[in-house]
Amino acid sequence: MLQQLFHITIISLICVLWGIPMFLALKITIDKDDFWYRSPAGLLSFLFFLGCITISLISSWVGLVAPLRFSYLLFGTVIPVSYLFLFRRKKVKQIFRDAFKNNFSYSAVHISFLFLAVCLFLLLSSLAPVNGDTQIYHLQVIRWQHEYGTVPGIANLYPRLGLNSNWLNLISLFYWPSLTSENFTYLNATFVIWFFTWLFSTWRFHFRNLSIKKGSAVLSLFYFLLILYGLFDWQLFRDAANSTNFDFAVIAFLLMIFSYFIEGIFERNGKTSLSPGLLLFAFALIGFKFSGIFIILLIVYYLFDQKRFLNWILVGSIACLFLIPVFIRNYITSGYPFFPGTFAIAAPDWQLPGLMAEKFYRYILLSNKFYNHRLSFAYNFHLTAFNWIPFWVHGILLKHKVILGLSLLSFVFLFVKPPLTTNRGKLRQLIVVLFLMIAAWFFSAPDPGRFGYGMLLTSAFLFVSLVLQPFFNPKIFNPVLVITMLIMCYYIFEKSDRLSVSRYWAVPVPIVTPSYRAVKLDGLELHLPNRIRDNSDYRCYFTPLPCITQENPYLRPRGESLKQGFRMQPHPDSNFILNYNY
Repeated sequence: MLQQLFHITIISLICVLWGIPMFLALKITIDKDDFWYRSPAGLLSFLFFLGCITISLISSWVGLVAPLRFSYLLFGTVIPVSYLFLFRRKKVKQIFRDAFKNNFSYSAVHISFLFLAVCLFLLLSSLAPVNGDTQIYHLQVIRWQHEYGTVPGIANLYPRLGLNSNWLNLISLFYWPSLTSENFTYLNATFVIWFFTWLFSTWRFHFRNLSIKKGSAVLSLFYFLLILYGLFDWQLFRDAANSTNFDFAVIAFLLMIFSYFIEGIFERNGKTSLSPGLLLFAFALIGFKFSGIFIILLIVYYLFDQKRFLNWILVGSIACLFLIPVFIRNYITSGYPFFPGTFAIAAPDWQLPGLMAEKFYRYILLSNKFYNHRLSFAYNFHLTAFNWIPFWVHGILLKHKVILGLSLLSFVFLFVKPPLTTNRGKLRQLIVVLFLMIAAWFFSAPDPGRFGYGMLLTSAFLFVSLVLQPFFNPKIFNPVLVITMLIMCYYIFEKSDRLSVSRYWAVPVPIVTPSYRAVKLDGLELHLPNRIRDNSDYRCYFTPLPCITQENPYLRPRGESLKQGFRMQPHPDSNFILNYNY
């Protein structure tokens, strides 16, 4: 835990330093938005997010031509530090002076709750990750990015290696090979801590302003529900802190973006000017996970609402800056710019064979639509546009059904005027956009927890907050926090094996490295790992490169160096494609 705490501190410091120049560049619009932070803790959280966005954007371009290593990041950090020290010292001092000028008093309950949550996330980050994607391909992508950067045709080794993410770029940059005991959860734990801090700080702002701001009654309940549910559902704060998954970063940014519009409805009479900060968060989350592309629907609505042609040009420029390296990297690693989509603009020799790409894309669709069903059943099912829906409803968990039901109930406010809204028209427009985003998610990749929570939680808890607010007594907030703390204490006690922390008080439980056998391929040695921990498949974890999950007689290196990549030659036969484990 001490190693994790040190790592988290260094990551926080570097990201905040990278975030300050961006903050200074956007300060006028940030102050005008009056949303992104309301306390010193909120300011530090926001600076951390800006730093993550800035570093991830730079890494998306650098990673195309060079490996991503901490030494490079440390050297690059000299640039913003020098700039701030030489030219912006007074401005930086003024930022923090303004943030701390108000008297922020925190109650013992609130301080204890925040401290206990941080301890929980620190504990979870020190345990062995249990997230399947971390074991299957995240760690391998991180290792490839750290040692070689972007490699042509790496999807031929295993199609999932073509699922790139700027989030994994960040993990590669903050990886320290000198640490022999590592589980790679350091960035996720840092992000979870800062997002939880931001969310709690935002809730507390509205809690303190219940008697001053009319909209704070609804908003305080909305943020409070997000906090409680985030702690309850394993797929949110807890799984994120214990893994390398990038779904939570996407969900967190979506929640912040939707909250910006919701607060505009209740606090600013629906008026929203063009916010570059909002656009940074929107396009950064697409770089973290391409399924976040549906945020474009909200951006388009936002632009139509602004009614200024120059805004379209600005948005297009920011989109190109963030998305072009994503498309280039997808093309280099798989041969398809929108991978796992199978649209191709050319057929380079390293391109993943078309039938395999189609089969992999079909696997992703079926695994989402037939949630908690056997894939053998899904593959044999005659799929039409709607006949899979009853199986999906049956497969999702009760908590998902409740959230989905509440989110659909929010459409009631298209016809019924809720209390306390200052601009009903803007609320109806936001609900329509949320409905379109939910529909796009539902008919493409309807995993309720990983892909849908950003939209579903927003619409569900907005509905609950609007309905319950007239009957809700704010005095219940603190007792609920106390009860939640007691539950968290018991959870920490059990999760730490009754406080037996001797195995990880200093260093985290390291990633398991499975034994493997060597497979010779045209002078190269591939590594095929053995199964461990009752896994049903072969998982690479952090096995030395290059790692394969199954033997492939068609796989060929493109040259003598791993940096030159891989291809399949000749094209695989139909039997191999059919029986390949995707």
